[in-house]
Amino acid sequence: MNTPQEAAWRGEFGDRYIDRNMGHVPANRAMFRRALERAQSSIRRVLELGCGAGENLTAMRQLMPTAHLEGVEINQKAAAIAKEHGHLVRTGSLLDYAGPEGFDLVFTKGVLIHIPPSELHRAYQALVEHAHRWVLVAEYYNPQPVEVKYRGEQCMLWKRDFAGELMQAYPELRLVDYGFVYHRDPYPQDDLTWFLWRSATGPQSTRRQHDPLPSMRDAQHPPGHPVRGRGLRGLHRLRQAPHDRLGRPRARARRPPRARPQRLWLRLHRPELRGQG
Repeated sequence: MNTPQEAAWRGEFGDRYIDRNMGHVPANRAMFRRALERAQSSIRRVLELGCGAGENLTAMRQLMPTAHLEGVEINQKAAAIAKEHGHLVRTGSLLDYAGPEGFDLVFTKGVLIHIPPSELHRAYQALVEHAHRWVLVAEYYNPQPVEVKYRGEQCMLWKRDFAGELMQAYPELRLVDYGFVYHRDPYPQDDLTWFLWRSATGPQSTRRQHDPLPSMRDAQHPPGHPVRGRGLRGLHRLRQAPHDRLGRPRARARRPPRARPQRLWLRLHRPELRGQG
């Protein structure tokens, strides 16, 4: 399928985008370090839908040197630059991507905003169906769908609640973490909001029925904390454990010495003798 937007990204419009969006690897690395903090140790295979010139994949390689990285890119010039940097890139539309499944992480960054609303469901499907463990989306956010003129062109950029739509279409996804990157940060981005989900098809998808979002609970406690990963039982054990809510050692309170029966009787019945025993 060839939409008007895809035709533009294949041609000079896409070439100009690549020319002005190079040199952002440090900022991308800082964002991915935050976004993947709770998932990075389990990631071995990564797929980016709409990888551009490979700036995001290069940042991923610096964070995970042993991971297998792949990308899908519609613009041939961008795909060629990414391949020069050593990335495996398939040239074509992400809406038609039918490559292998089983990636530990599938993600987009600044891509869904350029897909026409009528085709978004296909992009969501590509994200979820190829993800074995994690799904990451980093896009512009707006509570209501709105079209924004982009580089003087109409029908080329939309803001919306991509995360909400994705979770509504795929309720089996479990939201693990989310955040915001401000354009005035030390490593700035274009005011992106990112969301990380755990895929229901992966081995970590098993849940207790009473615990619909264990990862959000775990995010409040450091590794090794007595409540981490134990649900309501962990909350009960927390009261008995020698740690406070932040995982710091808790000082055990000493019981005051019990008063002898004779002294207790004197204190109660002979007030004039208090302090003499």
